Amino acid sequence: MTLSAHGGGGAPIPARIVTAIVGTILGTILGTSLLLQGPAMSAPAPKRDLGPLPASKTALVAFETTPFPYRGIVPEKNKPFLDVADGARLGHNSARGGTYWEDQTYSDQRVLLHIPKGFDPRRPALMIVFFHGN
Repeated sequence: MTLSAHGGGGAPIPARIVTAIVGTILGTILGTSLLLQGPAMSAPAPKRDLGPLPASKTALVAFETTPFPYRGIVPEKNKPFLDVADGARLGHNSARGGTYWEDQTYSDQRVLLHIPKGFDPRRPALMIVFFHGN
């Protein structure tokens, strides 16, 4: 499987983050734990007879692994993403001016999931993962 993703500004998203998010999304959809734990995946839950969804489902789901808070280096700028400090408080200086504080802006680990009516987990599917920028 090839994983490639870019954020809203064209910066590459680390493959480990994409892998964790996709695994969590699939696990949420299928009701199993598919997060990668090192080189191997955890064992899936017992098989259930799943069929197409009778109605679409949209929900904010709390994830254990999300792309934020991101404490890494911004590849194109070679500087930390959280580039502002006020004592122990960290934040990100926006390209449009202003500071996005980690504790206010990047602390929500929920992800919006939408699964359309008719989705059948037994069939191949296209998954769209959207990493929005500001």
